[in-house]
Amino acid sequence: MTANSKYGINPRLISVITNRDLSDIPDSPTASMLPGSYGRIIAEKVNQGPREHPENIQRLVCNRCGRSGNYDLGLVAIDSDKAQKLGHDDSVPAGTETLSILDCIQATGYFRCRQCNAAGHWKLSESAERAIYLGGIGAAFFSPKDISKQKFTYGGFVLADGSRHRWATDVEEYYLQKLAGQPDDAFTWNRLGNTYLAGGRPDLAAVAYEQSLIIDPAQMESHYSLAKALFNAGEKAAAAQHFRQALICAHRYSRMQAERMRDMLVSTFEYLLQIHCDMEKFLASLPTELDMLPPGEAAYASGTVVSREINIYPGNPKSFYPMAEMYMGKRREELLTGSQMPGESISAISQTAGKTSSRPGGNRKKKSGKKNKKRKL
Repeated sequence: MTANSKYGINPRLISVITNRDLSDIPDSPTASMLPGSYGRIIAEKVNQGPREHPENIQRLVCNRCGRSGNYDLGLVAIDSDKAQKLGHDDSVPAGTETLSILDCIQATGYFRCRQCNAAGHWKLSESAERAIYLGGIGAAFFSPKDISKQKFTYGGFVLADGSRHRWATDVEEYYLQKLAGQPDDAFTWNRLGNTYLAGGRPDLAAVAYEQSLIIDPAQMESHYSLAKALFNAGEKAAAAQHFRQALICAHRYSRMQAERMRDMLVSTFEYLLQIHCDMEKFLASLPTELDMLPPGEAAYASGTVVSREINIYPGNPKSFYPMAEMYMGKRREELLTGSQMPGESISAISQTAGKTSSRPGGNRKKKSGKKNKKRKL
C-alpha cells in the first residue's frame, strides 16, 4: 500500500497535467503515479511538519458506496444565517425539505472515500452533526484569535470570483475544470496548490506548484509555497533553492498586494536563516542584484538596488522589512508605510546577540560572542 492511499488522489489531476485520457488512469491512483519531482517524495512524509489547522476528525458516510469512515474536515466554516433557520424556517412550505447542518457548512480538509475514491458525496453521521453543533457554540463564545488553532468558525470561504464550495474536493473540481480548458494558467495552478495545502495534502500541493512553475518559472507564490512544503518534509536543500527563486522573482511579480509580498519575503528570510543556521551563510545565500536581472538588462534598471545599512534581529520580523523591500524593487513604492525610500541601497548588518528565532521553526539558541556580519547585497 502506498504512503497516501488512505487519503485519495483525483485521477483527473493526473489527466489534466499529463494530457492522458481518464480511461487510462486507475480510478484510485497511487502516489507513485503523481507527476513531477516532489509530490511522490512529500507523499512519504505527508503527516510531517505543521498543519494549517488542528486535526478535526469526524465520521462521514459516503453516499456513493454507503461506507462510513473517519475523515479530517480541517477548519469548518458555519454559515450563521443558514444555521439560524435550522428546523424553524417558516418561509418554507409544508412538506418541503428543510435545511440540514450539512447545508450550513464548508470545510477545508481534502479527503476522498477510502473505499471508492469518490468525493463530495457525503452524509454527516449523528456524532458529526453533534460535534459541528457544539463546535459552533464554542466558536461563538470561546473562539481563539489565531484561526490556525480553530476547528470551527463562523463565516464562509469564497473564491476570488465569488463562488462558494462546500468541500475542498469541490474547489479542486472547479479549478481542474478551468485548467482543462486553460492548462497554461500558472496562477490557477497556484490556487489549486493552495487548496491542497490548506486541505492537509502537501503532496498534491507540490504537484500543482510544480506545474505552475513549469508554465511560469517566475511564479513567486508557487516558489515560496513549494519551498515551505519541501522544508516541512525535511527536503531543506530543495526548499532553499525555491526560497531563493522567490526572492529573485519578487520584484517582477504583480499578482499580490505589496504588504502581503513583504510579509512573504520576511518569512522567506526566516526560513533561509533556519536552513543555514548561520548568519554568514544566510547572507551569502541571498541573491545579488545581478541574479535578479533578466538577460540583457543593465544593472540599476529594475530599481532593486539600495544603499544603507540595516540591523537584522532574528525573532523580530519587522527588522527584515528593509531587506524585504529591497527585493521588492519598485513595488516597494506601493507600501503604505515603507521603512526606506525608493532608490536607496542596502548593506546588511546582522546582530544576533541575545535574540532567539521563534519563526518559522521554533526557538533556537544563538551562539554568544558572534561578531556582526556585513555583506553588500
